[in-house]
This record gives sequence, structure tokens and C-alpha cells, in this order.
Amino acid sequence: LRAQVERLGAPDVLLLQEVSQHSLMSWWRPLYESIRTALPGRQFTFRPDIVTWGLPFPLVVDHGTVVALKANPANVEIVPLPLDPAPIAGLIKRRYSLQVVRVPIAGSPSQWVIVNLHLSPYDEGGVLRNAQLAALMSFAQAEFAKGGHVILGGDWNMVLHDPQLPSTTPQSLLFWVVPFPHEDLPQGWTVVTPDGPTVRTTEKPYVAGENYQTGIDGYIVSPNVTAEAVSVRDTQYAYSDHMPVTARFTAN
Repeated sequence: LRAQVERLGAPDVLLLQEVSQHSLMSWWRPLYESIRTALPGRQFTFRPDIVTWGLPFPLVVDHGTVVALKANPANVEIVPLPLDPAPIAGLIKRRYSLQVVRVPIAGSPSQWVIVNLHLSPYDEGGVLRNAQLAALMSFAQAEFAKGGHVILGGDWNMVLHDPQLPSTTPQSLLFWVVPFPHEDLPQGWTVVTPDGPTVRTTEKPYVAGENYQTGIDGYIVSPNVTAEAVSVRDTQYAYSDHMPVTARFTAN
């Protein structure tokens, strides 16, 4: 993991989703502790969005999002998002929220407001996703109005950019695909995403030209933030059904 992070340029901030403790969702591998061990010297915040209570191992689940920072955050906040109306498989309730860290900007009274997000993946027609997006942007605009330099990053589960690649994936397996409503983005806010794909379908092991691919991972930034660069590391999905997206930002 440390080698992978170094190949990404050892970023100042890592926004991670789908990080699990000892649970079925990571085949009982202690991913969070492995990440902490592999990246010493960083400040970590972990926020579980799927948690089981009172169940014995191996049924226990502790699974969510992680922010890893080189700097000490001035503040860490959890902001709830609209929830699924029914539990997953009738058993597990996913507690969607924003993981917010605020980091001072040297020599400035302003601060970075960095949001790690993972929106709902499978709600029919994207109704919940759009409700979550509305709540997210309301929060983000309030932070910008207070002078914050806002970066929203993570797994949007909405198509930020579609490279229109060929695939043989049946249309019936693309029920989860929902476009991002670019036309509703507030004036001056910018979507920052690479040209290539960031995610694939999992109906079969990855075969280029067969699995459906699109771009659902990336960032949205406030008008006082400039994206200097953005790229996706093409891992050929060796580690996940997603590929990491890296960007460099400056405050205006």
C-alpha cells in the first residue's frame, strides 16, 4: 500500500471509501489497521457507515470511509445525509454521511474544507442520490460563504464523466448508472474528473472491452479553488473495481 501511495505522488490528503475492519466485506482482512501501519506519520479519521451491534465474529461488520492527512486537522465533523428508506437486504442500515476535515491554510485566515463522500449506489432512479447531492451542496455552499476553500471528493455513484468505452455488459446490469446533474451545479463550482474511466462492473473478472466502465470518482470544488491537475492511475482494476483519482488543488 505504501508503494501505491508513493506512485500517486504521496498526496497530502487521502480520501478512501469502502474501508473495512475485520469483516466479510473485506474477507476478514483488517484493512483499516493495515492502512494505518503502511502509512505512518499521517493523521487518520475513520467513520463507519455500516456497523453491526451484538453479533459475534465472523458476522460483525465495521465498514466506512477514511481520511488520512499529513497535517493535523483543525476540526473533524460528521454531517448526516438522507438515508435509504429500507435496510440493505432487510438487515443492515447504511448510515450515509459526509466526513469533513478542516485544515488551516498557512499565512491565511481561511481554511481548506475537505469532504470525503460515498453516495448511495443502488437507489432506484437515483432519487436518494439526488437528495444526498442536494444536502451535500447546501452544506458546501454554506462553507464557501464562510470563506472556506471547499473540496468535495470520493465515490459519487453518479456518472461525472462517461468515456463511452465499448462493453458487453448486459443493460440489465447497468440499473445503477445515474448521470450527474451538471446543469444543477451552482455557478462557479467545478467538476474535476479525469478523462478515463474510474470504475468497472463486477459481473466477471476484468476483461478490457467487455466490462462496462465509466467515471464516478472525482471532485467538485468551490469557486475559490483551482484544479491544477487531475489523473486516474490505471491499475487495470488489480486491487478493486475502482481506480484511484489524484488531483492537485490551489486556493485562489
